[in-house]
Amino acid sequence: MADTGHRHLQSPSITRTFFVAYLLTGSTAQAEDAMLEAIASWSADRSENELFEQTIRAALRPKDEQAPHMGVATDSDYVRLPAELQAVLRLTSPLRHCFVLRTLVGMSRQACSRLLELTMPCVDQHTCDALRSLPSFAVSHSSQSC
Repeated sequence: MADTGHRHLQSPSITRTFFVAYLLTGSTAQAEDAMLEAIASWSADRSENELFEQTIRAALRPKDEQAPHMGVATDSDYVRLPAELQAVLRLTSPLRHCFVLRTLVGMSRQACSRLLELTMPCVDQHTCDALRSLPSFAVSHSSQSC
């Protein structure tokens, strides 16, 4: 657990936050960088939800031109994932970002729209396109109107 002075961050919260950052970036190194950046700016008087959102913002921030292509996972952790999550990592960035935040994290359309700086119809379209590309997820999320 990371010590923030007055309060400890909860391990399940850190693990979840890191995994979401990994799914957004497709890179262990970039997910770690996003976590470290968020933790460095976090203070004990702020909620862990704020840390989660700060990490997501850092993970979504465009990287330099030298960064690997974001459409496919860039490290060996990829092969350890279940086939369904490997398929998620193969989605293009816009589809993957919307799918991860809306479907896997469960963010509202409004929150997703704000974080991704997209209109709500665009978030809906990207999420539906991702669901159509991921048949194993589409069956379990058939209540989503696409």
